[in-house]
Amino acid sequence: MVKEAFSLELQDKISADLAHNKSLIGKLKDPRAFECTDTKCKIQLTCTKWQEKDGKRIYFTPSSRESLHIAGCKASGEEEEVQLSTFEKEEAKNSVIKNGIIVLKKISDQRKKKDASSTLNETKNDTTYTTQSGNNTNKAKRSERSNITSIMTLINLLNDPSFDKDKPFIQLPENEKISLNELFVSVDDVTLIQKNKIRVFYGKVKVSTYKDTALKIDFVNSSNLPFLFTNKKLMLDRHYGKQAKKCVDKDKEIYVFFRGYLSSDNKWKPYNEEFFKDLYFSLEKGI
Repeated sequence: MVKEAFSLELQDKISADLAHNKSLIGKLKDPRAFECTDTKCKIQLTCTKWQEKDGKRIYFTPSSRESLHIAGCKASGEEEEVQLSTFEKEEAKNSVIKNGIIVLKKISDQRKKKDASSTLNETKNDTTYTTQSGNNTNKAKRSERSNITSIMTLINLLNDPSFDKDKPFIQLPENEKISLNELFVSVDDVTLIQKNKIRVFYGKVKVSTYKDTALKIDFVNSSNLPFLFTNKKLMLDRHYGKQAKKCVDKDKEIYVFFRGYLSSDNKWKPYNEEFFKDLYFSLEKGI
């Protein structure tokens, strides 16, 4: 739930409380005529307690369970990030049960202003189709598949004992298929890190402010690795970064998980366009 949205009727940003007040006097007509203010998300939102005179807990919520805020949405909060991860994990579990695959997708690949059904069709039940060849009918089966965009979803999969961690059901770009155990790589042993290979890396770090606006991430047990940097405000304002708030500039150790790769010139590169979307901090190792 969020407290601000873009009103399609007013063509401007508006708070949930003001939208509710305008509904009472007839200035706004449709409780669903709102969008997320993050221009890369723009999912349809609904204002709660519409036209209820004594309405309380007024906010904007996704209009459909199948059209959630995208991972890394700058407007959403902790509840939305957890909700997306839970949804993706459920879809992933259904795919794996049916011997399908889980496709790692970039956040930019997610639905933006269009209906979510075009993306979610990939997660529906197996589809069979037939081809005719002479007197023979050949049946083929399209594989069950689901998409994952949230790094928290990947961590939750690894921590779920019902998944076979050695089964290669994770599909990366260029159709590389690997297991969860292969996807997660500790930074404590630099010999395990292959250049230009997208993985989820994890290890113990210290975090500090760099040039006022950046968050510097220093690996405790891997002095030969380059530092990680991300936007401090965007990182600490998210559910993924809330644990790091307790450790910034205090010389305290914390665990980090990050999705990306080590480039040929020995620099960390995010999987998405911004590193704060690919980082997750935890007070415990978690795996």
